[in-house]
Amino acid sequence: MVRLLVCGLLEFDSGKTWATVGLARYLIERGYNVEVYKPVAGHNLWYSSKGIRYTRKLGILVGDDVATYVEVLGVSEPHKINPIDLALAIPRLRGLDSRSMSEYRLALQSQDKILVLARFTDPVTGNTAHYLVVDNLDRI
Repeated sequence: MVRLLVCGLLEFDSGKTWATVGLARYLIERGYNVEVYKPVAGHNLWYSSKGIRYTRKLGILVGDDVATYVEVLGVSEPHKINPIDLALAIPRLRGLDSRSMSEYRLALQSQDKILVLARFTDPVTGNTAHYLVVDNLDRI
């Protein structure tokens, strides 16, 4: 079995998902058995419309990348190829004074301040749990 890690120079929007999809489709068309794996996904809810649609359709949290794998590659068990998914949402801007702007900038740099929903799937049992971060949800 050959394993390949696809990575990009940018955290997001560097083309990793579509490079993976293109390579996977190319290999599948030539008779290879191909599996994709995205161990951890983090996505901004404000920019994840496809992921939100698939989250509603599948009943589990998924982001745009995994939704693309479902849509284009026919992945049938997205929670198994993506065991950890984190939904992030930037909080609303509450004020313009220097103290609140500093707090806001710090919140943007810290995932624990913008994490609103997390999904964890046990790779052995397949059991899935979702966790809602109510304090952060109240900030958006």
